[in-house]
Amino acid sequence: MTKPFVALVLFVLVGSPVSADDLAADFERLCGVFEEALTLNEKPGVMAVYLRDNLPYRVESKEVLDAYDAILLVDPSERYRVFKQAAEANMEDSWDCPAFKALVE
Repeated sequence: MTKPFVALVLFVLVGSPVSADDLAADFERLCGVFEEALTLNEKPGVMAVYLRDNLPYRVESKEVLDAYDAILLVDPSERYRVFKQAAEANMEDSWDCPAFKALVE
């Protein structure tokens, strides 16, 4: 079941006209929002609302937001790995976000 979603996430991003630099900046913005949510030290529902309210305004590329939405359909234990692979494939660089991993798995 994970393979079709990996393909979907990669397809959403690879077909994008957005530059790798722009995507890299947005992956970092996404990570920053997750770091802020994690520092709230609140219940998961509160952090989810924070993410929902902030991601669309802080992450500029629709492609990164669509990839995030798609990743929610993946088994929680695979979400970080799949998103990390998609980010790195599109940025052409390594990407790591412990806060993202903590909140999506």
